[in-house]
Amino acid sequence: MEKINIIYVVLALLVLGGGVLLFFGEQMFLPTGYFTLLDLAPQDFTFAEPVGEFTVIEARLALEHTAEEIQEMKDLNLSTGFMLDALGEAQAAYLEEDYLQVAKLTQLVSYVRGEKLEFLDRKKLLQEKLRVAEKEGVKTTQSTVLVGNAIREFSSERFDQANELLAQAS
Repeated sequence: MEKINIIYVVLALLVLGGGVLLFFGEQMFLPTGYFTLLDLAPQDFTFAEPVGEFTVIEARLALEHTAEEIQEMKDLNLSTGFMLDALGEAQAAYLEEDYLQVAKLTQLVSYVRGEKLEFLDRKKLLQEKLRVAEKEGVKTTQSTVLVGNAIREFSSERFDQANELLAQAS
């Protein structure tokens, strides 16, 4: 039921955004020229060019899928600020009929979702490894501090730094 609601919210935002565009004019959604969230993407993110033209239907489906991915992260009590910002930027690109930008931003959200899930798995495995080492009498204080710092970076959505700290802790 919640998935349906979030899809309706995305569609409503698209419709509402169109009305706002008509009321305020095109300039409201034009990029500032400073940066896009793609500029803030994790270092390993690469955009997979769609084969052929990315159509309005594909863009709409991508936005709906992205909303579902964000809801999944919310259901796991994970931060979604960056993902929501990317979705908002993708919706603005949709209104501007820049469907390639929609593709890029929705792929970014999917990538971030995967990074979050992978980080959580790696963190859990490392914490278990540290517990076993500690039981065997190995000092794990430095690694435990690094894991704590990685979690803090992860919570602030600084994924590259979080992954680097987690790697140092292992």
